[in-house]
Amino acid sequence: MERPNGMRKIQRTKRVVSSALLAALCTVILVLGYYTSAEWTAIFVVSFLLWIAYEIGGASLCFMTTVVTNVLAIVFIPNPAFLFTLAFISGYTPVRAILNKLNSPLAWGLRYLYFNLAFFSWFLLNTYVLGLEDILNFVQRYVSDGGTLSTVIVLIMLVGLEVMFFIYEILFQRFEKILRRRLTDFTDKFPM
Repeated sequence: MERPNGMRKIQRTKRVVSSALLAALCTVILVLGYYTSAEWTAIFVVSFLLWIAYEIGGASLCFMTTVVTNVLAIVFIPNPAFLFTLAFISGYTPVRAILNKLNSPLAWGLRYLYFNLAFFSWFLLNTYVLGLEDILNFVQRYVSDGGTLSTVIVLIMLVGLEVMFFIYEILFQRFEKILRRRLTDFTDKFPM
């Protein structure tokens, strides 16, 4: 049986309000993380929490909540490097929401593509826009001075990044399963 039009508006309003509260919570976590020197932890916790918006209202609500969280972070956090990092890591959540509909091997390939593009974009922005050329100069000098051993070490570091992303994705999938189970329990008691 289809719900009346008024009930659909109430449901949509509940979803939007829930995502706004989620964006506010994520912003508070980011501000606390930034001012207590737990920046990376706060960013990764927020990237997980933004998945709640997907579970509540789908990919479009997840995207909207991510954008609102990033805009609020720009207002309250005065560090461009932190904001670039937040944008790339939190941006993975709506990308993941869109890729969730694809079959597994293709989705994994596109997730890795996003990760690699985001990481190298983040690295270049931090290097050239924020003036952190010292990092790039160090890597170039290290590779040119050390020969093949240093090149192998840089390649091992890049493979390590891919492994870290794989672990992050596995943790994300576990979080997703736990969240679905908890949200099902919650919505059975309090229908959204």
